[in-house]
Amino acid sequence: MRPRLLLLVLVLATGCDDTDLENDLVGTRWGLEEVTLPPGDSAATAPTSILFTSETVAEIASCNACSGPVGRRSNELDFAGLACTEKACVDTLDLGPRLRDADRVVLSLSDDGLLLIADRGGALSTFTFLAKE
Repeated sequence: MRPRLLLLVLVLATGCDDTDLENDLVGTRWGLEEVTLPPGDSAATAPTSILFTSETVAEIASCNACSGPVGRRSNELDFAGLACTEKACVDTLDLGPRLRDADRVVLSLSDDGLLLIADRGGALSTFTFLAKE
């Protein structure tokens, strides 16, 4: 299945309820539980978390620490404004830059956790988070 078609199918299947986004998403630290990367990408997963301090601001603790504004339109998030430290992350997943540099990030929030689907040049990565707090 083509990546963009797969992204559309995932968006339609997962959805996101805008009315409770702030209540369910903001103020919870989300710990990364599972990652699916495009073929050929073999970065090791390190402890990673994301905290939405408001509906429009996020802090990411990964190989590098990132924070900054998050744009939101329905179930899409724009992390382009994130500022990150620049520690070398050899062969280790660095979530902040991956989200910041994505062409599109789709959000799905459910009882099972938080799912972010990042599309960068047609290559999809999925990041599954569970609430830590």
